[in-house]
Amino acid sequence: MIKQFLIISLSIALIQTTPGQDTTCNGNTNDVASCGPAGNNGQWEKGAVFGSRLVDTSAITLQKGLFDTFCTSFNFLNPYVKQTQDGCQKQPAIMGANVACASSTNCNNCGNAPTPAFIWQNVDTTNCQIKSCLAAPMPTSGLTDYFCTSCGQTNKFANFYGSACVNPTGGSCTRKTGWTNEDCIICNQNGSNSANQYANSDKTQCVATAPSAYSSSSYTQVFYSLIIAALLL
Repeated sequence: MIKQFLIISLSIALIQTTPGQDTTCNGNTNDVASCGPAGNNGQWEKGAVFGSRLVDTSAITLQKGLFDTFCTSFNFLNPYVKQTQDGCQKQPAIMGANVACASSTNCNNCGNAPTPAFIWQNVDTTNCQIKSCLAAPMPTSGLTDYFCTSCGQTNKFANFYGSACVNPTGGSCTRKTGWTNEDCIICNQNGSNSANQYANSDKTQCVATAPSAYSSSSYTQVFYSLIIAALLL
């Protein structure tokens, strides 16, 4: 009798173990860094056919900080996370802002999204947008101005390394003019060029050494000012 009870209990346990659907995360690792939280008691594993999946959806309870990756695997009928990131729903909670990079009916001119989890979609003949900005954790590589404009909210530009979306006052970190010390710091921080904190004298690039107080053009202006002052004496 006890043996039969154990067999029945084991069978029930096996029936209740329900792997999630395959989902596309940020990278090739099946973990929180790539896919985001797996819910309370949840874990990620390699997907049956592609990507990643939740090991056992029956053991999971919801938690905060979830992404579409979780919802797609946990409940395919509601594949998008809520804006509060603590539950799932049928439609994307935060769609990307429009970006004027469309080419007729496609988004080829928008460049690749930073990871396969994020998808460009056509809005009209002029604009494209990222389908869901909560598709997965925000990537820390491969970011572009187009992507940041769509999903970075007020941080509409990628830094020099494509590792973060930032908001320099003068515009894109790839520009060739109009640099300030403040923008040099914003665009260069946390990377190999972090020492380049100063705009050079003609504001065309960021450099590691502050320019001298007077550039050659400044000396020329001072020279002509002195000549004019002497003539007026």
